[in-house]
Amino acid sequence: GLIKAEYSNGRWDRLREYIDEVLAQKNVTLLDKVKAYSVSIAMLSVQKHNHVEAIELALDVLRKLGVKFRKNPGKLGVLQGLLKTKLLLRKMPLITLLEKEQMTDANKLVALNILSTVNSSLYAANPDLHFCTVLKTLRWSLRYGVAKDTA
Repeated sequence: GLIKAEYSNGRWDRLREYIDEVLAQKNVTLLDKVKAYSVSIAMLSVQKHNHVEAIELALDVLRKLGVKFRKNPGKLGVLQGLLKTKLLLRKMPLITLLEKEQMTDANKLVALNILSTVNSSLYAANPDLHFCTVLKTLRWSLRYGVAKDTA
């Protein structure tokens, strides 16, 4: 509600205050704070054009969700991701790929939302990490089902 309205109206200072309030709350779960984190990432990327900081915040949130990425995977990290994905694809008949169910794992869905939010910053500032996130998203879709952020 309020976060989305302030973002849409470009009230960045008020939005920052509200986000800080939400993130400071001790009785709120990480999953409940994700919308605030997501908007913070978008603000860093869109309003401040600070792609590096947007990526760092996204990686921190993903770590808290149990999803790990190397900050600078390099070509070797990309190659590892490609090989993992290729091996997984080999194990699955084509018909299985076409009949995937919806993803239901809340942590994975939230992580995909964060990845979707930081996608343009990854593309602009860290292409190797961007490619690794795309590959992991594909592997999750193959293993756990399809999500709207991956369709």
